[in-house]
Amino acid sequence: MSENRLFTDYENDFKCKAANIKLMLSYQNQSTNELQDDAQIKLDLELRAAEAIVKALELEAQSEQLVSQRAALQKRTLACKSTLSTLFQQRSSVASSSAHPPRGMTASTSDIHKKTLYSATQRLESSNNRLAVAAQGIQEAQVCAAATLEELQRQRQVLLKSMTTLVSAKSNVDKAGSNLKVMNQRANWFFWK
Repeated sequence: MSENRLFTDYENDFKCKAANIKLMLSYQNQSTNELQDDAQIKLDLELRAAEAIVKALELEAQSEQLVSQRAALQKRTLACKSTLSTLFQQRSSVASSSAHPPRGMTASTSDIHKKTLYSATQRLESSNNRLAVAAQGIQEAQVCAAATLEELQRQRQVLLKSMTTLVSAKSNVDKAGSNLKVMNQRANWFFWK
């Protein structure tokens, strides 16, 4: 059973995000109010990114052709959903204990966007590399198929030439047979006369 690489990539991304979110949640209570506001914004962005990854996991699991593997991928997706739900609950409890709601986007959120875009770019590059390998395999298969077709055409020409030779030989054998028949008739006529 082959492993769905894209699903595994998404799953690994989710695990990294979840670990990062847990770390952010653990430091959330230790920071000052101003730092806490920035941390909550970052935390919300990370949670949204993790949620998007879980949605991608669901799509990958649903698109799997093999039923047995689809069930295994859906089970792994369910585990990630459970983890995400737990993270959202922890986020809610941290947010309710905080006196200050987030003020809005800050300059540090651009770093989070950069990391998210970088991660997405890496996944796209990985997909592109797999597509390039597949395209190279297709090209090699086409070259092999062309060589096989050329060999088959050569063998067809040899068979056609052999068939022509056999037809010619059969014609010669038939002529020789008719000549022998005539000679036999003449010999019988001379000897039995």
